[in-house]
Amino acid sequence: MHRGPSPTLRRPTPSPAAIIPAGGRARRLGGAAKPLLQDGSGTPLISRLLDDLLGFGLRAEDIVVVGPAAQLDPVWDISAPRFDRIRRAQEDPPFGGPAAAANAGLETLLSTAPAPEFVLLLGADMPQLARGLPVLLDAAVRSPASEAWIGRTGPDPGRTEHLFALHRTGSLRRRLSELNPDGLPLRRLTEGLITTPVPLPEGAAADVDTWAAAAGFGLSAPPDHSPGG
Repeated sequence: MHRGPSPTLRRPTPSPAAIIPAGGRARRLGGAAKPLLQDGSGTPLISRLLDDLLGFGLRAEDIVVVGPAAQLDPVWDISAPRFDRIRRAQEDPPFGGPAAAANAGLETLLSTAPAPEFVLLLGADMPQLARGLPVLLDAAVRSPASEAWIGRTGPDPGRTEHLFALHRTGSLRRRLSELNPDGLPLRRLTEGLITTPVPLPEGAAADVDTWAAAAGFGLSAPPDHSPGG
């Protein structure tokens, strides 16, 4: 298992909300639900991510997981009441992509009370995500004029990680109101905004797109799915 040691997590400043797009067809995994990939103890990947966010100091009610109930119900079934205040949403249309998920998540955050000033947009398939969260939040403190802070991996110029990003809630809301999010590339959400690239620690944004990658992180298929099936 290659998750590596967890960083010393601390309450972030500023304290953000979080939207986690967790629905997808996962074609390279034969349709296996990525959030339900499990480690040797049977813990789903999405549960580990949520535990990392809660350990980082986010409030459960400020976290929205977006995806179809069929992929997410098992997590709540085995983890309640730990996650009972975390909110859930479904993108419209289903499988409309991460921008549609961001829109559904933001609508959910704003449906009951004003959301925090900042919102994280994070992929659900990054087993080592926790090691990059302090870096992202610290960048917002160092570059307060920005409207979005986007993770960057690899050697310069590197790869832009739009699913490892921090946004000003108001700016993200405005961009989503200006666009049709269905199938929209995430990079469109930051067009015209003041953005700051944030170099991430090695491996922080490594995701699980293949069975080989899953095995490298010590993850296996959900009980009702086998690799290639």
